[in-house]
Amino acid sequence: MINLEMKVTLIKLLEACVSRRLDGIAKRFEELFQRNNLDYQDKCFLLFAAFEYVREANDMNFVTKNMEVLKQLQEDILSCWDKPGFSLLEDEKEDYYTSIVGMAYGSLYNSNLYLKNQTITQCINQMKNYAYANYTNAGKLVSVRHGKEVTIDLLWVCVPFGLFNPEDLVLVESLKEMNPKTHQAYNALLAWYLTEKSDYKRAKMYLARVDGDCTFANAVRDLVSTKLKLTGILKDTPIFHVPLGNFNRYESQNYERTPWFPKDGDNVTAYAATWPVRYESEITLSYVTSEGHKEVIIGEFIEDTENYRFNLGAFKGKTTVTYQFHTEGFNSNEFTFQVLSKEVVTDVIVNNDSNSIVELNTNEGNKLYGVVTVVGNQFKFDISKVKPPMIQEGNGEITFVNRGNGAFDILVNEFKLGVEQLYMWTNGNEPFSYGIQIKSSKEEGFYGFGERYNHINQRGNLVDVYVYNQYKDQGIKTYFPMPYFLSSQGYGIYIPTNRYTEFDLCKTKHNFYTIESQMKELSLYCFIGNPKEVVSSFSLLTGKPVMLPEWAFGPWMSSNNWDSDAEVRKQVELTKKYDIPSTVLVIEAWSDEATYYIFNDAVYKENDGGDALCYKDFHFPEWGRWPDPKGLVSYLHENGLKCILWQIPIIKYINSLHHIQKDNDEAYALENGYCATNPDGTPFRMPEGWFTDSLLFDYTSKEATDWWFAKRDYLVKDIEIDGFKTDGGEFVFGDDVCFADGNTGKEMRNEYPKLYIQKNYDYIKEARDGIVFSRAGFTGAAQSPAHWAGDEKSTFDAFKRNLCAGLNAGLSGVPFWGWDLAGFSGEIPSAELFVRSTAMATFCPIMQYHAESKAEFNQDRTPWNIAERREAPYVIEDYRYYAKLRMALIPYIMEQAEISVSTGIPLMRALLLDFPQDSKVWNIFDQYLFGEDLLVAPIVTEGATKRTVYVPRGKWVHIFTKEEFEGSREYTMEANVHEIIVLKKAESKWNFEIENENFKINKEDI
Repeated sequence: MINLEMKVTLIKLLEACVSRRLDGIAKRFEELFQRNNLDYQDKCFLLFAAFEYVREANDMNFVTKNMEVLKQLQEDILSCWDKPGFSLLEDEKEDYYTSIVGMAYGSLYNSNLYLKNQTITQCINQMKNYAYANYTNAGKLVSVRHGKEVTIDLLWVCVPFGLFNPEDLVLVESLKEMNPKTHQAYNALLAWYLTEKSDYKRAKMYLARVDGDCTFANAVRDLVSTKLKLTGILKDTPIFHVPLGNFNRYESQNYERTPWFPKDGDNVTAYAATWPVRYESEITLSYVTSEGHKEVIIGEFIEDTENYRFNLGAFKGKTTVTYQFHTEGFNSNEFTFQVLSKEVVTDVIVNNDSNSIVELNTNEGNKLYGVVTVVGNQFKFDISKVKPPMIQEGNGEITFVNRGNGAFDILVNEFKLGVEQLYMWTNGNEPFSYGIQIKSSKEEGFYGFGERYNHINQRGNLVDVYVYNQYKDQGIKTYFPMPYFLSSQGYGIYIPTNRYTEFDLCKTKHNFYTIESQMKELSLYCFIGNPKEVVSSFSLLTGKPVMLPEWAFGPWMSSNNWDSDAEVRKQVELTKKYDIPSTVLVIEAWSDEATYYIFNDAVYKENDGGDALCYKDFHFPEWGRWPDPKGLVSYLHENGLKCILWQIPIIKYINSLHHIQKDNDEAYALENGYCATNPDGTPFRMPEGWFTDSLLFDYTSKEATDWWFAKRDYLVKDIEIDGFKTDGGEFVFGDDVCFADGNTGKEMRNEYPKLYIQKNYDYIKEARDGIVFSRAGFTGAAQSPAHWAGDEKSTFDAFKRNLCAGLNAGLSGVPFWGWDLAGFSGEIPSAELFVRSTAMATFCPIMQYHAESKAEFNQDRTPWNIAERREAPYVIEDYRYYAKLRMALIPYIMEQAEISVSTGIPLMRALLLDFPQDSKVWNIFDQYLFGEDLLVAPIVTEGATKRTVYVPRGKWVHIFTKEEFEGSREYTMEANVHEIIVLKKAESKWNFEIENENFKINKEDI
């Protein structure tokens, strides 16, 4: 390594800045400025680190005093960034290394936050595209221009220089081929990268391998150790244990307890991580129970998970257990849990004074009261510790039947709900959760639960209600859960809570289903009737759908790769060139990726974070990616396109390169309490995932919400955008996260995305009659339309899973739903998949294509890109055909959408809604009704040109071939890759005359 001593010094200075040991740092930098033998990497590190000091110390005098040398460093780097040079870790030969570009980017960016040289800004804005064009191969970053090899050295493009983020897909793919070898510097650099990626477990693993005499590796190790200590992952103590981990119910940490809240008889296991990973001394756990039982357990080291396991065994309910970890010379803090005790209703006494109240006596000698209230075709069953006042009888006949041993039936009119067991899990004297076990016939199916991808009938599954960001392959997990289901037996159940709820749908006991919810007091709504009546009642109770404007029902176009005015205009001109109609264009990559309200490359004077910037405060340079945002949106409007911009409800943690206005906004928001907090009042920072360490904005505060939207006013009032793509929201980790209105994470895990989206919807609806387009949601989300199915692969299997998701969303009262047709992630779809998905999406509430992010080759899901890359020109013709058909369908869609709004019945319907008496339709997920009159049966199997279609009762006509079909039977129907099977009811008043691209779709006068 050339100039090893200099590079070690600069790494140590970076560490001092990170740990905020700033005394004497300015003088040290000024001494280094005088060095005569600085190579390219030295200059990049020196310039980068100097401005890390400036930011941490807010020392503008340092900048003024050293302006000449700082500008000279910028000029020197600017003249060399695209020239051959030496690799930092390998100095054998000169070449066009990726790291040369990455180092230039970070050093120039960091310094230009303060020096504001427009030439520099223009240059660095070109660097990432330059890297994609010259340093990618087979979907990954490579170490040398136009090469194939991947070495650890290219990580300098990420840490600390930030040309690529840790999550950028081309960099993630490169990591799969990196070999850290045995070189200490390689292990240290990989530990640094993994720390910035928040992959702390692996970061510690590689950090532990840095134990030699390489001074550069040791300096990086010390820097990474400091960063890990600041996250709380690496402590001065040797043992690390957090009983509830990150409060992620699906992905546990290797240092938490399981279960989090032990119940009577549960086996309890505690896990602990150590530093070093495998500790040289024995690790033990001692515990003592409230009964005085003591035990010491020797930890078992688990190689695969790199942690220690301690099996404490099972305990009786009400037992308090206190435990502590030990090793030579160290005792941890004490941790305590109380084992939950099950309190069961054992005796039921029907109240003689009112048949709507029942007394419930428990095995602990406590008395509860059950109250049934009937309204129309639904009733509510409440459990309370307090005897309710006498109530007037409702408009239905209520009877309780005591079946003994705590079991009872609730009879309302002619409907019976059989309660087998009612119980509480208690923590001391307080209920932790309520449970109710209800009788179920073996034929009963369970449908709804929000947007679920695995199937439409959840019988035999354990379904919980937990908003969750599962990137692809969602299965039964979901961004959009609801504590509600529709039964095939003529009723539906809704638990009116935003707290964690779990449904055991005859998985544990085949004759009963169990609902367990962490409510303060149990409430349950039961809707009686056929499926349409149930969905309608649920929708009316929780919030009827809100109508979308007509333009939202046309074809949408979107890609995360459209990151400039020029690119957006190019795509619009292409859709015009190919005569393809579109009504909505979504721009995701428009902002600075820091504030999420300022356009990339906008020039402006930063403020203190309290005030909003106006449109006139910005200068949009001609060389910038967005030289005229207002003109661009006007151009879109002139071409019949509405403009939607991407949003996220966070104040972002930036791991390498910083942003002055974002930092000022963050400081102001924290000072004024605009973000969620921990119980001790410190800011809550997200512990994992997409935006690790970012702040979560608190929309429960009106003052905070007004501040947030004031910063976006210029987008709406001056630029005149038409909506927000409100992404994310699955960010509340922990029951004890605190919000301004007094709610905690117990309520807000599920409620937060609904609140965030509703606030954005209310704002854009009032200002522009606009809409939102959201991934996450919860009960009542139909009042802030519309929604899409989230992140998915481009495969036929994902196609099927999205069909399930859409039907389940509809069964849960969400009528305006769509998906990224043919998927958005990874390699582009085949031409066959794209056309099959397009045909289906034509008959879907929202028709949209979208792509994830840049890669070596164009990842856009535009028909022209699919046609070119798959060498399938027919894709453009087919997409144009279906896009025009979609436009012709809008009168029909608008009519059916109005029906959805008035009734809550979804636009995209599972067949069971309209044909509940036909047992054959209850498990069909690959056919559906689009509105009242159209039956859609897409082909979802790769290579297939025919499929079995079940035609329900009645007479039906194929809208394309005019073939007639009698209902209540199966047919084998053909559809080549360009076609889709769509039948209309023979008695429908809608006429569908389709010949080539001439569509006449109208309704007969009645």
